[in-house]
Amino acid sequence: MICGVYILPNIMLTLENVLCIITCMNTLNDIIKQYKVQLLETKKKYYEQLKVLPKGTLSVKKMGSGEYWYLKYREGKRIVTKYIGKLSEKVVEIEKQIALRKTLEIMLKELEAELALIRKIETIAQGA
Repeated sequence: MICGVYILPNIMLTLENVLCIITCMNTLNDIIKQYKVQLLETKKKYYEQLKVLPKGTLSVKKMGSGEYWYLKYREGKRIVTKYIGKLSEKVVEIEKQIALRKTLEIMLKELEAELALIRKIETIAQGA
């Protein structure tokens, strides 16, 4: 072919192939941008949820014949102990909220890893 360039034996790069590659790269770039926007929106939602969820752990102290539940968490370097009460729906609900918080924290770490990968891809794409 007159309009082609051989890049490897028996593989010809034509103008049509180049245009197809550029179109595909632009499409991939758009998909990555959209995915990044979705990840950033999800990250924002996770942080909003974390603001209202309790942090720390539940502990129980036995005194006499009763068990009394406490929420322990850090504020700076201090450990804060907050009295909750005897075993009740409130204790169960706080336990569920703490579990949700831990799940969200794990999901945020995974999300941050994906954002780091996207930043690497963007850096490579800018150099290309």
